[in-house]
Amino acid sequence: MENQELKENNEIEVSSNGVEGSFNQKNSNLKAFLSAFVIFIVIVSIYYFFWRSVSSKTKNIVVEELKDYKYSSIKVSGFPFYNNIVISDLHISNGALMLVQNKVDIKEVKLSSIVFGKKFKVFFKDITIDDQSTNIKYNVVFNDIPNVNFSLNSDKTFKDFYYSDVGYRVISNDNKTLYTAGNSKFSLQSTKNNNTFDFSIIGDLQNLQNFDVVNTQIKVDNMENEPPVYNIKFDISSSFTKEKDDIVSSIIKITNINSISNKGDFFSLSGQIYKDQGDPYNYGELKISLKNYSLIMSNYKNIFVDTIKEEAKNNGTSKDENYSENVVNKVFENLDNAIKKNSNTKDDLGVIELKRNKGEPDYTLNGEGLSKIIEPMMK
Repeated sequence: MENQELKENNEIEVSSNGVEGSFNQKNSNLKAFLSAFVIFIVIVSIYYFFWRSVSSKTKNIVVEELKDYKYSSIKVSGFPFYNNIVISDLHISNGALMLVQNKVDIKEVKLSSIVFGKKFKVFFKDITIDDQSTNIKYNVVFNDIPNVNFSLNSDKTFKDFYYSDVGYRVISNDNKTLYTAGNSKFSLQSTKNNNTFDFSIIGDLQNLQNFDVVNTQIKVDNMENEPPVYNIKFDISSSFTKEKDDIVSSIIKITNINSISNKGDFFSLSGQIYKDQGDPYNYGELKISLKNYSLIMSNYKNIFVDTIKEEAKNNGTSKDENYSENVVNKVFENLDNAIKKNSNTKDDLGVIELKRNKGEPDYTLNGEGLSKIIEPMMK
């Protein structure tokens, strides 16, 4: 009996130690979990503030770049893996590059990169163009989503930009077409070495319709009702050196800019332009080739004359109309004579070589002093 009681007491003691051990183990596991959870919260909080800092810096860059444009809001998103900047209701009005008189509204522009990345993908939707000359609004419809991206240097300065698409149309609500384009490619790259900045711009724009490089109004047999279709290519590089906020020297090299249309228009430009502290003016050489140049010059001369007549009529100065018209005629006559002096000028192709050597007092056009050509306007 005594042995049995001792055995029961031992069993109770063992059972009691097991409960206490299990409780201590669970308590230890809970403390470890809470410690890990607290550490996780601290890490996430630190990471969030880091992500917020990176996004805010990027947002500030975008705000600075858009200081001349209107928009309703700029917001950041994408936590935890992405750095997204979303611009809502971007409005680009008159005077912006390449837009001439049109206004452009973009419902949303999204810039997206991974948090530690320097390359941003660009997405946009609902682009509307307001043609100021006709008061008609057009929508931009892409054949597929364009590939657009750019990257920044470590100091957040611009590094490169790339754009490509497989064609798009600009159409009104009633399906009236303002402009169409085929494949388009455009790239810009930049490098920085101390105070010297180098840029390279290359583009290839195919099958541009209802786009006039020059308003030639050329009529070709059996093609009067067909719009001109242009292919444009360009390859330009530049380099400039800054001291503080002043550009002390620069070089612009135009390897080639050319456009060809299905109506026989042809335009080509190449050359180099220099600027440095040893000369107050730009110097260098540009070569321009222009097919149907006589007709183009005639059209522009008529535009000048019509403008003079309209201004004379509105201002009541018709007595000066004949004098101003004679001045315009003389200027274009001098220009035509200078173009014909180039040995490469033909009946339908005009070639212009515009030059100025460093330190020389005047520019020359095919060897003719430019001041002599425009002299009638200065009298």
